[in-house]
Amino acid sequence: MKASLVTSFALMASVLSGCQSAVKVSDFGFDREDSTKFIQAALDSGADRIVFDRRPEGPWVANRLRGRSNCEIVFEDGAELVAKRGAFKGIGDTLLTFECASNVTIRGRGRLRMWKEDYQKPPYQKAEWRHALALLACRDVLVEDMEFNESGGDGIYVSITSRPAPGFRTYCEDVTVRNVKCLRNNRQGISVIAVDGLLVEGCELSDTCGTSPQAGIDFEPNGASEGLSNILIRDCEFSGNRECGIDLALVKLNGSTRDTSIVFENCRAFNNGKPSEIVCWNSPANAARGVVTFRNCRIGYPAGKEAFRLLENEDLPIRLELANSFFREEGADGSVREFPFDAAWLAKLYPLAGKADATEYPKVLKPDWKGYTVVDARPGELVDLLPNRFRYPFTLAFYAAQPGEAVLVARQTIVGRGGRLEERTANVM
Repeated sequence: MKASLVTSFALMASVLSGCQSAVKVSDFGFDREDSTKFIQAALDSGADRIVFDRRPEGPWVANRLRGRSNCEIVFEDGAELVAKRGAFKGIGDTLLTFECASNVTIRGRGRLRMWKEDYQKPPYQKAEWRHALALLACRDVLVEDMEFNESGGDGIYVSITSRPAPGFRTYCEDVTVRNVKCLRNNRQGISVIAVDGLLVEGCELSDTCGTSPQAGIDFEPNGASEGLSNILIRDCEFSGNRECGIDLALVKLNGSTRDTSIVFENCRAFNNGKPSEIVCWNSPANAARGVVTFRNCRIGYPAGKEAFRLLENEDLPIRLELANSFFREEGADGSVREFPFDAAWLAKLYPLAGKADATEYPKVLKPDWKGYTVVDARPGELVDLLPNRFRYPFTLAFYAAQPGEAVLVARQTIVGRGGRLEERTANVM
């Protein structure tokens, strides 16, 4: 038996006997090429406190790791946990995962780092879930003073589990992310799927670029049971993201979902590729409920572009409350003009927003074809249409001058797990 394994067993025995409540990962061993087994042994040791010590030989390199309840993970200043290069071939492989874990702290001026550019090309299958840190149905979690960079998915993923342990809900509860940086990630700085009780404070979520939504922070439940409640985003910055700084994709929520409650306070979003947005798509009889608040916030945008938008529903069943917040219109010449992000702005652009009796839900296509003239430069031939991207079920309508057979050949790429390229032909009489 190797000496390192003997040492590991001795350490674990010491911890289990109650003689040792704190361990260093290096106590279990170090391999500059792959320290997975040593790190996992430290995580599994039962110690209350696990220290990633900064090694002169270089960072801690590891494949997939899993944490547990009742532990404090501390990174010494400058210590790094780096994804093993050439690993993480599974589309859902995550560097560090906690599932149904409670009383967890991850802190220190350290960094979790992956290899985003590697995952964007063969032999890797395109995906969006190779996260740096995943919290699945966890509760009482503190993540503080850390960096989560260059993942193949999100810097931090706050989500659900399909197999909750006894005493746990399917979603996260009471999570705090404080003074954290999530930089240059592939999908999001932080994705929030479902949580009751979340504080994100003093964080920088920037330079996301890779696969959509490419936001600083994205709230995106996958179903009506995955609510977003008691959430405060305070003193945070969202900048340089390919798409939105702040994205609230609430289309899957409905009347059965617990009330949404999200507050943005003292936040700044600027130099992002697209406007921040709220997307909410529900029928009048089964609309989601709740409030999204912006208080003392600044949202910058280039002159001539949108700063913030409501999509799918202009009546927005989720109420939007605005207080002492402003847009910053930034001209190409360096000029800056501020104007209020307030109720007057909302009433002007979205007069139906927040109206209890609003009924202008997603429009049903009822075209009046009278007076239309058909222009077909190549009658009888198949012609290319502009590419379109759809996230939810859709209907395509085509005009025909007279009864007969029409042929549509569609080529589609399905984004997500099991994504594939398909070609289909439909004959319509």
